[in-house]
Amino acid sequence: MINRTILLSVLFILILPVFEAGATHKNSLHVTIDIDQSQLTGVSKIGVAAREEIVLHKGALEIIGISIDGKRINYSEEKDTITVVPEDDGVIEIAYKGIFRSKGNRHASGIAESIIDKRGVSLTGRWYPQVDSLSYYDLTVILPEGYEAVSEAEDIRKKTVDGKAEFNFVFPHQVDGINLVASDKFRVIEDSYGDVALYAYFFEEDLGLANTYIEYTKKYIKLYEGLIGDFPYKRFSVVENFLPTGYSMP
Repeated sequence: MINRTILLSVLFILILPVFEAGATHKNSLHVTIDIDQSQLTGVSKIGVAAREEIVLHKGALEIIGISIDGKRINYSEEKDTITVVPEDDGVIEIAYKGIFRSKGNRHASGIAESIIDKRGVSLTGRWYPQVDSLSYYDLTVILPEGYEAVSEAEDIRKKTVDGKAEFNFVFPHQVDGINLVASDKFRVIEDSYGDVALYAYFFEEDLGLANTYIEYTKKYIKLYEGLIGDFPYKRFSVVENFLPTGYSMP
């Protein structure tokens, strides 16, 4: 039996609360992860309207600076949030960084802490400046070569740039947040169910169970399609995590 919990990166039973109405923003994220330092540095780009108040939840992130169309702008910062009110239409760019070392804690909600270390990357909380509304996300992540990564996406593109692994995740649906899991120990199994691409991201020692999870995924998609309609996304991934967690994400 696997002694780590399997993370379901997409679970069709729980996708119904993801509504398409009400969101107006697109958050384009570019993140570089330093495993040895347990650190990420990133830039978030969000299109805004003049005099629109934007409140961003930052958690423990350090905000390096905020600009709009290349010009630095003022912002107010509180313990957990930053507020920006741009004078003109444009794209605000928030440069930030964060340290994610294990403290053995959980958030008040019961969600495990975000971690970057030799075991892998598990980012499930405030690891980027987050608008307090549904948004579209486009995420690019730079990791050491040899890593595999997964996030909410219907299209995942991977390439090698200057000896690093670059991943781009595109998810054309509005959600209230995104997550990232990565490891240099993942082995990826691919299959399909109709037009749905199926993936299993498993550690080497548990790879023998991957096909079993794939087959059960097919059974449950078939079961729930008979009850609530066609599976609405293009991908379904089962992702093993090194933390004692069990999540479902759209």
